[in-house]
Amino acid sequence: MELPEWIDPARVPADLFEWPLDRQQMYVQMMAHMREGFRAQDEAADARRELPRPPKADSRQLAYASLYGDRDLMERPLTDEERFEFEALVAQATAGETRLPVYNQQVTLLTLSEAAEQLGISVTGVRRLIRCHRLHMIRLGRTVRVRSDLVWALIHRPDLEAGVYSMGPAYRNTCENDAQHLGVPVDEVARMFRVHPRTVFRWADRGRATGMMRIIGHGDEAMVTARALSSIRVPFQSEQLRPVHPDGLRGFSREAKRAAAEAERRTRDHIDFSEARRTDVLIEGISGARLYTYPEIARMLNISVSGARKAVARAGISHSIIGGAARVHGDDVMYLWRSRMEGYNRRHGIDEKIPNPRPSLLPLTEVAAKLGVTVRTVRRRIAAGALKGVIRSGKLWVRRADLVIYTDGAGRAEQVRIEKAKAKKRAERRGADLELEHIIAFLKWAKWDSPEVDTDLLLHTRASAANYAQCRQTVIEQLVREGLIPARRCGRDLQIRLVDLVAAGVFSAKVARMCPGLRIEEEHARHNVRSEFLSFEQVAEVVERPVSEVRRLVEAGVLRGVKFGRVHRLHMSEVSGPGLAMFNEIAPPYEKLKYRRMRWEMTVNEAANELGLSERSVVRWMRKGALLGYYAVRQKNKQLPSGIWAKVDVPVNRNGMLLQRKHVLAARRLRQARGMLPRDVIEVTQERVDAGNLPELQPWQEFRIVEGERL
Repeated sequence: MELPEWIDPARVPADLFEWPLDRQQMYVQMMAHMREGFRAQDEAADARRELPRPPKADSRQLAYASLYGDRDLMERPLTDEERFEFEALVAQATAGETRLPVYNQQVTLLTLSEAAEQLGISVTGVRRLIRCHRLHMIRLGRTVRVRSDLVWALIHRPDLEAGVYSMGPAYRNTCENDAQHLGVPVDEVARMFRVHPRTVFRWADRGRATGMMRIIGHGDEAMVTARALSSIRVPFQSEQLRPVHPDGLRGFSREAKRAAAEAERRTRDHIDFSEARRTDVLIEGISGARLYTYPEIARMLNISVSGARKAVARAGISHSIIGGAARVHGDDVMYLWRSRMEGYNRRHGIDEKIPNPRPSLLPLTEVAAKLGVTVRTVRRRIAAGALKGVIRSGKLWVRRADLVIYTDGAGRAEQVRIEKAKAKKRAERRGADLELEHIIAFLKWAKWDSPEVDTDLLLHTRASAANYAQCRQTVIEQLVREGLIPARRCGRDLQIRLVDLVAAGVFSAKVARMCPGLRIEEEHARHNVRSEFLSFEQVAEVVERPVSEVRRLVEAGVLRGVKFGRVHRLHMSEVSGPGLAMFNEIAPPYEKLKYRRMRWEMTVNEAANELGLSERSVVRWMRKGALLGYYAVRQKNKQLPSGIWAKVDVPVNRNGMLLQRKHVLAARRLRQARGMLPRDVIEVTQERVDAGNLPELQPWQEFRIVEGERL
């Protein structure tokens, strides 16, 4: 039997021609049916019409249609306030489309006479431009200045507006950083305004109530915050910013002080190991030796990171965990590099010595000569721990940096302080982190929940806990030090709650393995034990607070948590019975705000969900004028001057805001048209696509083909 031309002989079974003739014919017919089916699918796919794509629309036209679709702008033109809102919305939602002035010079502050000279008008004309809001001024005391970029835009780009309430497209962005922990020295600010530095201090004293010109620091370290300069639109460069010392941030928020401390830490010449971060470059302050991470060692030796770890371990070099990253001493890294280079030369027969002008490892004879003692004394001091020694290639050496630290008295004191701090941290990590308040709250809850139970049976010592868990006392002590069993130290003994002892066998497999008495096999019993210890989310539901506030209250000690290794829970005694009453007394819940709200208004959270932004971004948009919003109000009885009592609108606390729905909808459609949000889906069937019976597609919409049963 011969195969058709369209069948590839290489793709048929090898023993096809050994089959019976009828079976060979069935195989060829099956292949022909499959070919016809694939051909029909391809023809149907070719004949199928493509879905229309969303039309492209101008951002300004789309915003006009969304905001004022049913309004005749010829009869009712936009007011100045509406035009400002419209321009701000288009500029914010379509960032990058607004034309910026082509101004590549440094922005300076001009006097009125200098601005008049550039504009070719009189000083009175400049004042008239400022009065009609065509030119903005910066006024501090009696000093009036004008930005040079606004003067340039008024001459060359009159189509650009400076903006009334915020910086419009006529401004040239000089510096985006307006952090409170950064500032510009007072001398440089005075140089920009061309006044005496004492004048800047006088501005700050007069504007202390408004906070327009806020100075932090004293003497030569006095600075004007970047946020204060940005608020009054003073141009400055990022190179002029200096970190503010945290001591000068009196009256500032906690976040600003934390950011200032972080900036001051990063600009310090020597970073303390206790304040180190994972990405910091660490150098020992006494010896000046560099500490290298494993990725840096891998790049230095031209090997992988895992290979660097193996090479360090193979050489017997130890590392230290500082700032969350493993770091190796620079002297050890240089020894590792030299040993690898010597091994490479030895394997390839290269008779060349590696120069070592400043060896990182010193022999004991040289160390003894520098200290003026014998080698035996050096060994005795190394054994006592006073001097650090390392073993390399079967010999005992002393690193040059360790010798510098040992010979320096201040270095030895610093090393002792570091060792004591490490010992203290190790002692804190030995578990037994329960406090007396845990025990008192638990006993009060037990008396309230089960008055018939003897409270003495609910607390265990180390011996009674070992008897209950059917293990040795040393096992209990070990598990407590590992943090797997919560306990409280009372002198040399332990105080363990019965509920914590039972729950430790449920939350930790190691506890259940080492303590047979705490092993619970039934799932129902395990569930009952777990139900007594609540997670942060469950506690948030009980006390009707957000989870973030629950975590804050745990850190503040208002709610006392319990840790079973990495499992962090709260016992139900904290939020039920006497514990709940005490909690409501210490931290009463917030009162729910009642405010008037119309159907065309949206909260900040609802607007954030619509726009796909955070609530902070929505508030920022509203302050820039891109979204029309106002503070929410509530009804309050108030006596009018006429003596009549009436209900008036009073703003609610914590700056609750409401936004107009049509502005949020317009911003959403602009973001959808630019591809920043998923478009609204219009479901159609393939039959309607083939027939061309499709509705009109808007720029913020798209079609999607679905089965006929879904419509």
